[in-house]
Amino acid sequence: ADIYHQNLFEFKKKIFVLEEKVFREVDNSTSSSQVFFTQDYQYFEDYFGLKPLKVIFSGHDHDLKVMDVREFDLLVKKGVVKCVFGNVYDERNSVLKLARNYDLKYVGLDLIGDDGDYFQIIERISDAVISCN
Repeated sequence: ADIYHQNLFEFKKKIFVLEEKVFREVDNSTSSSQVFFTQDYQYFEDYFGLKPLKVIFSGHDHDLKVMDVREFDLLVKKGVVKCVFGNVYDERNSVLKLARNYDLKYVGLDLIGDDGDYFQIIERISDAVISCN
């Protein structure tokens, strides 16, 4: 039990430091000019107070609907979109292609995090959001 309590104590310390860092960093980001083509990060957005310009969810099949593309087109033509987020596991790369067509920065987000622990995944998501400033 002592080992588990010590591990929990260490985890809480690390998570507190990480949360403080992410709050500071994303507070300065302009998430209001970012479009997310996935709902996979809604908890991250909510927890850290991000307000993306738009979240377009095409379902797990990753097929973009014509209505979504039209809405995105209007936002781009208004000049309010700086960055587009998609899921790296989108096999069709439809969001990446859309970003290229509009000459926008694309960031692929990895929810699964095959190559890192929880802390590294959160840091990568935070870095991705910040990179779109």
